[in-house]
Amino acid sequence: LSTTGGSISGFVQSRSGIDMAHRGEDIYDTLRSTSLWRSNLPDRHPDVIVEASSVDDLRAALAFARENDLQVVCRASGHATSGAPLRNGGMMIYVSQMNNVSIDEDSRTATVGPGVTMARLLGMASQYGLDFPTADCSSVALAGFILGGGFGRNCMQLTKGPVCNALISAEVMLASGELVTVSEDNNPELFWAMRGCGPAFFGIVTKMTLPLFD
Repeated sequence: LSTTGGSISGFVQSRSGIDMAHRGEDIYDTLRSTSLWRSNLPDRHPDVIVEASSVDDLRAALAFARENDLQVVCRASGHATSGAPLRNGGMMIYVSQMNNVSIDEDSRTATVGPGVTMARLLGMASQYGLDFPTADCSSVALAGFILGGGFGRNCMQLTKGPVCNALISAEVMLASGELVTVSEDNNPELFWAMRGCGPAFFGIVTKMTLPLFD
């Protein structure tokens, strides 16, 4: 997975209709080597790597994981300095292709997919004279940024603290494949966990609604 959100060629189309590579296949090592933004990868190997570009892809991947008793972790841009998404065994799902952005100028909000990068969001928001607290690197994806708390160059100025505290709502897929809305009023325990839980979050973020600022 490229940190710029580009698609990786070489995935194998599985019988379940999703793009995946199993350990031992020719393309696997290439895909694993691009799973983190830094070059010194930890010596950890997932059993299978999946690229999801839609909610249906995610649901099919989770069904495969349940059928094969695989634990699941997601990776958006691979910027976690600990390399936490790269684990031994289980399934690693790339979500960088889930990168749609919708700007609502009237409500001053953005609805973004988990793979949307800082550069993509800011580029679109700036067309409306709006802004969002940035990570230190433009290719950081928003899912990891928010789940990790969200500390960046102007977060104290715009959100008066960690950016995760400004999260309005999210759509999350549970291990069962069910989609739930997460906010202060819906599934508040998941909403609490989502704001800083990191890569050990209890579901897959499919989209988030975030505030925008002058």
